[in-house]
Amino acid sequence: MPVWACLGEAVRFLPRAWSGAWAALILIGLAVGAPVVLAESGWLRANAWASAPIVLAAVAAALVADGALYRLGVFGADARREGLGVAGLQFGRPELRLLAARLLIDLFLLMIGIASVVVLAVALTAGGLGEVDFATVRSLADLRELAGPVELVVTGALVAGIAAVFLLLSVRFSLYGAATLGRRRIVALNALGVAEGAFWPLLLGIVLVSLPATALFVWQHCVSGLTGRNLLIFHGLQALAYAFVQKPLTAGFLSAAYRRLEYLPAGPDGK
Repeated sequence: MPVWACLGEAVRFLPRAWSGAWAALILIGLAVGAPVVLAESGWLRANAWASAPIVLAAVAAALVADGALYRLGVFGADARREGLGVAGLQFGRPELRLLAARLLIDLFLLMIGIASVVVLAVALTAGGLGEVDFATVRSLADLRELAGPVELVVTGALVAGIAAVFLLLSVRFSLYGAATLGRRRIVALNALGVAEGAFWPLLLGIVLVSLPATALFVWQHCVSGLTGRNLLIFHGLQALAYAFVQKPLTAGFLSAAYRRLEYLPAGPDGK
C-alpha cells in the first residue's frame, strides 16, 4: 500500500468533503463542541437528564458524517448513486451497517480487554504484586521494594504485549467504515482481513493524519487562563477544526487505503 499516495489523496479529498458534505461536517462539529460548551457554561450539570439525548445525538451525527465521507471517499463521483444526501445529510442502511459494525468491533475488543485483565491479574498475583495498592506507588523504586526484578520484567512485558495487541487490532480494524460502505454490507471482524499485510503503512498514515488532533490537544493544554466567552470561542474553534480538518482527512486516507487494498479503481475525483 503506497502510504504517501494515500496521504496525498487525503489532502486532496478535503475540498470534495467540504463541498459534498458540508452540512454533515457542521453537524459533527456541533455534536463535538456543544457538550463541551454546555458543560463549561454549567447548563449540563444543572440539567443532567440531557446527557443521554446528547450522547445519542452525537452518535447519530457521527454516523451521518461517516456515511457521507466514506461514500465520497470510496465511490467518488458515484457517491450520489450510493445514497449521498444533500450536503451529506442522509441516514439509511449504510449508516445502520456502520453502527452494527462498530458495536460488534467494540464487543470483540471488550472481550479481549476482559481476558487481558484476567491474565494480568493472574500474572500480578503470581509475581507477588496481587495485594499491592498501586495508588500508593509513586515510583519504580517503590515497586522494586515490593517485587523482584524478574517479576517486574515479566509483568512489564505482559503489559507491553497487551498494549501491542490492542494497537494491532485498532489499526487492523480502522478500515471497517470504508469497507462497510464499499462492500455494501456489515464489515466488522472481517475488517482484519481487509488490512492484512498493511499494518505498518496504515499505522504511519494514521499517525500522520492524526497530527491535527495532536496539535489541538497540545493547543488545549498550552492555552490557559481563558474564561467566559473566550473559553467558549476556543472550544468552538476546536470543534470546527476537528469537523472540517481532522474528520475528513482521516476518512480520506482510510478510503484511499481501502480502495488500494480492495483494488477499486474509483478515486475521490471519480477517475
